[in-house]
Formats: sequence, structure tokens, C-alpha cells
Amino acid sequence: VKPVVDIVRQHPNRRISIQYHGLSTIRRLTISHADTIANHGGISTLLNALTSPKAATGGTLSLSLHEEEKIEGMIHERALACLTGLLSPSSNADGLDLVASIHTEEGLSAIFRMIRKYQSKREILEAAFESLFYLSFRVRVVLGSIVGTSTAIKHGVGAQAARSLEKQFCLEENVFVLLGTLNQYVEESESICQRGLGILVNIHAFMTQKQQELQRDVLALDGGVRLVLGVMRRHGLAVAIQEYGVGLLASILKLSSTNLTTN
Repeated sequence: VKPVVDIVRQHPNRRISIQYHGLSTIRRLTISHADTIANHGGISTLLNALTSPKAATGGTLSLSLHEEEKIEGMIHERALACLTGLLSPSSNADGLDLVASIHTEEGLSAIFRMIRKYQSKREILEAAFESLFYLSFRVRVVLGSIVGTSTAIKHGVGAQAARSLEKQFCLEENVFVLLGTLNQYVEESESICQRGLGILVNIHAFMTQKQQELQRDVLALDGGVRLVLGVMRRHGLAVAIQEYGVGLLASILKLSSTNLTTN
């Protein structure tokens, strides 16, 4: 595992010959070696692939702008797929360490940048939404697991990272990006719809836990309810979408009624 991660990190200019094939290898290795990848700088390597400036392909022929953008998109899709492998429930990587590494390397911001950049690239958006989906669950699990634990754990690096990521997920600008992308792909991608609603379920859970600090419920006030209902109508046979949709609507109504009672 370590040699593969090192090769990808050490050759950022060999986009196809090393970067793409190296990332594809890492993706396969996440199935059984996620913990080893994470412990050997895998997170920083993957996020560097997302954030590094456009580099040469290492070939002898000059490439057109379209070809360079296509290669860059392929690299970004592979890096996001690797992150998904590390964050997924089947990963044996430690949750606290994963969350801490993602936070330290500004991984959440990097994924949202990918969503903003590739609004017309469905495959890359699906990979980005899947990464966010699993990351939001990881954060929620970590926050739940530290309740009632020792002070050292509650104030440890992983716990602090989870709280910081929780706040970033709830930023209005990030919620609007999710809603806008979801609205754009209601008809075209069941995957984006399912993952998107799952992410919003977790974000709204974060908001509910911090309702004392909440100025307004952006999902309830900015067309979120209408969008959720539209997604559920369009994908009526998708069980996961119906479950996430109903759960999200219930959470929105519960928070709204709580705020009304409080006021």
C-alpha cells in the first residue's frame, strides 16, 4: 500500500501514466486496506490530487485545453472515489482519525469546490456527493460516540474536528450548493438525489442539535421542502429516497414546531 501512495504523491505531473492508474489501484485497495492507506498519508495524497493546480500529463505531445480538462476531471473523479472508499461503512479505517485528517487537510472545502466546478459533469458530481454522504455520516457517528465519554476524548483532536466539520456542513453557502445541484439533477441522476437527501438529513440533524444558535432553517425557508417533495415524486420507487425524504421532512417540521413553541 505505502509504495502506491508514495508514487502517486511523488509524481503529480504524470497525470495519466501514474496519477490516474495509481488512484485506481488505491480505490481497489480501500476495500481491504483502508486503515493502512489512511495511516500512510492517503488522505493528504488524495486531497492534493483534488487541490493541486493543473499539471502537465508527462507525455510528449501537447494537449488541447479540452483534453487537459478531460484528464483533470478523470483524476478528480478517481480521487473522490478513493475518498468514498475510505469513508464508506465497509472501511476499516478509524473514524476519529479519518475525521481529523479530513478536517486538517480541508477536505470538506475541497469536495465542495469539486461540486461547484463540475456542475455539468454528472459522473464527477455523483462521486463528490457519495464522498460527502459518507463523510456526513462519519461526522454524525463521531459526535454521537463521544457523548458521555471522558473529557480527554470530548476535547480530543477527532472530536474537535467533527464539531468543526459539523459547522462547515451547516453553512448556508454549502447548503445552497447542495440544493442547487440536487434541483438540477432531479430528472437525470437517482444517485445524486439519494445521496443528496441523505446529506441533507444529516445536515438538518446537525442544525437541530444546535437550534439555539440557528438563525433560520434554510431548508424550510428557501424552497427546500418543495424540492424534497419534487425529488420524492420523481423517484417514487426508490426506497432510500423515500426514507430520506420522509425523515428530512419530519425533522424540518419538528424543528419548526419547536421554534414556534419557544417563540
